[in-house]
Amino acid sequence: MGSLRAVPVLALLFIAAVSAQTTPFNITTLLAQFPDFSELNRLLSATNVSEEINSRQSLTLLALSNSVLSGFQTTLDVGDVLRYHVLLQFFSIDDLQALPENATGVTTLLQTTGRVQENAGELNIYNTPAGVVFGPTVLGSTSNASLVTNISRVNYDISVVQIDRVLIPAPLAPASEPTTAPASAPATSAPAPSSGTTPASAPAPASATVPAPATIPASGPAPASATTPASAPAPVAKPPAKPPVTPVEPPVTESAPAPEGSSPGGNGAGVIKGGIITVFASLVTVLFM
Repeated sequence: MGSLRAVPVLALLFIAAVSAQTTPFNITTLLAQFPDFSELNRLLSATNVSEEINSRQSLTLLALSNSVLSGFQTTLDVGDVLRYHVLLQFFSIDDLQALPENATGVTTLLQTTGRVQENAGELNIYNTPAGVVFGPTVLGSTSNASLVTNISRVNYDISVVQIDRVLIPAPLAPASEPTTAPASAPATSAPAPSSGTTPASAPAPASATVPAPATIPASGPAPASATTPASAPAPVAKPPAKPPVTPVEPPVTESAPAPEGSSPGGNGAGVIKGGIITVFASLVTVLFM
């Protein structure tokens, strides 16, 4: 009877031993075999994402090499960025290359946190002629990465494949918020200044003042024409030339006393002669004026 009771105990020990052998993999131990991924291994342990991976089965880890992570800087939650690189489905490199050309949506470990909106924690896989490409399912993100090679796998538990860039989910991308805010504010304000400058038509009054100078020259010619008539008095000055005609008459009176020994008839002839001389002198005077 004692041996019969020992059978269940041995069976339990056997089951425990089998289950221990089929225990989920340890991602930390697995990555420790690849020095080129030591930084990724360190970050997974520091953020406790490695524990979340070890507690699951049928996963695909999109691994980032030391050279990629060395230049990566972010103010985002590094743990959430790493969770975005853990697919909740097993894909060997052959499986990935056999996918259709159309996008294949896959849920990531980030989606399980509840910190993303809708399906922002999912990835699309594109099997293009140039190779397999991974990218966010949400529009507005340019964070895409290409498949490089296979790293390691534990069949149907975990597959580790290398990609060439860090994937950032669209809702967490810092560029999404800064780009939309400046685009709306400056874009609408830019036309406003242009319309504000339309009052620059006020210079039109400046052109209206141009006719004002035109009126000034108009009044200018008026005085000029007024001065031209001033030349008219020149001919008026000619009449003063007549006074010399009157001074010529005294010689006629001087010839009057001459008839002291002459007859009265001779006196009349002298007067006529003097008159002729006076008229002649007057004509000469008028001609030479």
